[in-house]
Amino acid sequence: MTSLIDLNRGCAVITGAGSGIGEALAVVAAEEHRMPVAVIDVSRDRAEATAARIGGAGGRAIAIAADVSDADAMMRVADQVARELGPVTFLAANAGIEHSGLMWTIPPEHWRRVQDVNVHGVFATVRAFVPGMIDSGLRSHVLCTASIGALGHRPSMSAYIVSKHAVLALGENLAIDLESADTNVGVSVLLPGVVETRIAKDALVSPTAEAEERRAALEERLDSQGASPISVAQRAFAGISAGERLIHTHQDAARVAVEHRTNELIDSVRPRP
Repeated sequence: MTSLIDLNRGCAVITGAGSGIGEALAVVAAEEHRMPVAVIDVSRDRAEATAARIGGAGGRAIAIAADVSDADAMMRVADQVARELGPVTFLAANAGIEHSGLMWTIPPEHWRRVQDVNVHGVFATVRAFVPGMIDSGLRSHVLCTASIGALGHRPSMSAYIVSKHAVLALGENLAIDLESADTNVGVSVLLPGVVETRIAKDALVSPTAEAEERRAALEERLDSQGASPISVAQRAFAGISAGERLIHTHQDAARVAVEHRTNELIDSVRPRP
């Protein structure tokens, strides 16, 4: 794994940077690491607000409105970033959406949208930017935002949980591909726990009272118990600098999830009488 990003010689690209963890990653990249930042979000207003926040603090940022699930659009975004900011040394494939609802109540268009953004969006982002990162020769890093949910399962969150299991696998396989090709690009997967973001507020919801109740309960939990996005972003950069492949924001909760899943797997392969 690449040990550290070339902070002084490239720019940062953050998807889903209009709010939450993405906004915080953009702010920390600009303010603490002095990187020019491409702020990418499906909402132009949110992207411009984050870029203005960075600019107001003396940093340099450009705002780009784009849907990460559109692979062709992401190629155009990569070309724009190369023209306006130069080589990319930090890429955060962070954009994601939540869904609430029991699996059999999920409208097919909701299921497709969650997978399109959360999984295909990471792939499209990697495909658009990683070749240029390799070609630059600069020490670079990709951060894929998964979730502590990638370590287990939760009721009424199947669309989201399935997508985050996929992001974890995608990030791990990307790392193996980049290592096998002997590149200058490292990979980490961020597995945040409860974080104070608007992901529950913006979630897609199955058309049932149960789904809306669970979405509202999650929103209240994030607001009352969630870690600050800035602390999560700082943890992400610290983990990258330390060479961590998997970066956990809530160590105790992650350990419980890993131990539970590991025990399930071990029990499933024990010889039966």
